[in-house]
Amino acid sequence: MNRPIFLALLLASPAWAEVPTPPPPELSAPSYILMDTQTGEVLAEANADEPVEPASLTKIMTTYLAFRALGDGLIGEQDLVTISRKARRAIGSRMFVEINSQVPVIDLLRGIIVQSGNDASIALAEHIAGSEESFVSIMNAEAERLGMSESHFTDASGLGGPDHYMSARDTAIVSAAMINEFPDLYAMFREWEYTWNDITQPNRNRLLKLDPTVDGIKTGFTEAAQYCLAASAMRPELDNMRLVSVVLGAKTGRARVRDSRALLNWGFRFFRTRKIHGGMTPLAEIPVWFAEMEQAPVGLAEDLVMTLPVAAYKKLTTTYHLEPEVEAPLVRGQTVGRITIRHENRILAQAPAIVLVDMPQVGFFIRLWHSLRRLFK
Repeated sequence: MNRPIFLALLLASPAWAEVPTPPPPELSAPSYILMDTQTGEVLAEANADEPVEPASLTKIMTTYLAFRALGDGLIGEQDLVTISRKARRAIGSRMFVEINSQVPVIDLLRGIIVQSGNDASIALAEHIAGSEESFVSIMNAEAERLGMSESHFTDASGLGGPDHYMSARDTAIVSAAMINEFPDLYAMFREWEYTWNDITQPNRNRLLKLDPTVDGIKTGFTEAAQYCLAASAMRPELDNMRLVSVVLGAKTGRARVRDSRALLNWGFRFFRTRKIHGGMTPLAEIPVWFAEMEQAPVGLAEDLVMTLPVAAYKKLTTTYHLEPEVEAPLVRGQTVGRITIRHENRILAQAPAIVLVDMPQVGFFIRLWHSLRRLFK
């Protein structure tokens, strides 16, 4: 599901930094990020572009690609996947699938999401791409498409070594993409436990129990990665504002939970995501010559949504820089200027101003009359 969100051209990084806002909490984790999933605005970060071994956070990309394969009709939820010897022999956390058994795709997904099964990750990768190696090629290509510049994958589960890495920013990017594009399938991430082969395993994300607004995403741990957690929460009372936090390299499981919770609570306390102007809504008018109507309505192509400190919204202003006059014919969507959002004197964002309706040219004699009027004007 794609939502109509228009991301303005942000002119500062971030422009709202001058708005008085309490600093983010001090965290023990060496690398973290907090991002709004709707706008992509980063609210807090530290060493967010440092590539590190991500452990089972890798499975976020694996799951995202599985969701895409489902959405594209390449696989079906009830497709039976034959478990290979390689998948069965996976080390680390497992779903406990049996060799040569057939497991539905939807159950393998829960084995990955809830149980963090390395065996389930390999089995699903093999089903989608023919082999885990081919699936890894897709993972790296998808990372490049999403702009994950500090990521490289060598396996589907996160057991790889130094050549297998992600950054906190990249983890947030793929997490937001998954949530925005596949909200119905994403709902599996909030399931607390899952049973397969008569073995019930709990979700390792303790935040699901501690904060009812948290509905995902994934924990990870290896000796090299230490304790990692990508978490997401949505607050209905804040117009369904959703944030993603990524904490990498925490020293204990408790620390990653504490740091993630502190980040999310800080973001929801001091920031809001709001629609500033609706898309395809008249915001101004521009004079038009040689058309039946003398004024053309002007607005934005899509909703303009921004994430800003709560205090900033009281001092926002919108200014319009439009061409003084234009000539028909005009085509709906044609750019005729720009719209600027300011906080006091600081520019926060700019977006193209477009004509909202077609403006065909009138006949010769009316154009002649308009030309005379224009001459004397």
